[in-house]
Amino acid sequence: KRNLAEKIEIVAISNQLHEVTGEETLAPEKATTLGFIRAVSQEIPYLRCRSIDIAISQQLSQQGNQLIEELLNDLQCNAPDSITAYRHGHRWVQTFEPLKLENPVAESPRLKIEGVYIWKR
Repeated sequence: KRNLAEKIEIVAISNQLHEVTGEETLAPEKATTLGFIRAVSQEIPYLRCRSIDIAISQQLSQQGNQLIEELLNDLQCNAPDSITAYRHGHRWVQTFEPLKLENPVAESPRLKIEGVYIWKR
């Protein structure tokens, strides 16, 4: 209703949200933020939401400074990617690619019309 001239950006910075390297311990309850991020940008035109997932390690000295630099750069450059993860000095972005499905092999159905089946627990 306010006719905003500029878009508002919401960036959720999390940890333990995405499995990128296979070494992460995940917290599935944090995945609910992704639903918000994906839905809000589609429903409210002047809002742009992004998710940045980081790996927090015990040794945050040198890696921590580098991670902070990367986060600041990401926030300032207005990157178009909505789902991003930083791991070991690398920036990962979620992308989708088309996949051609092969024709299914015709198999005889396991259930018959008007068949009688017994299920045992």
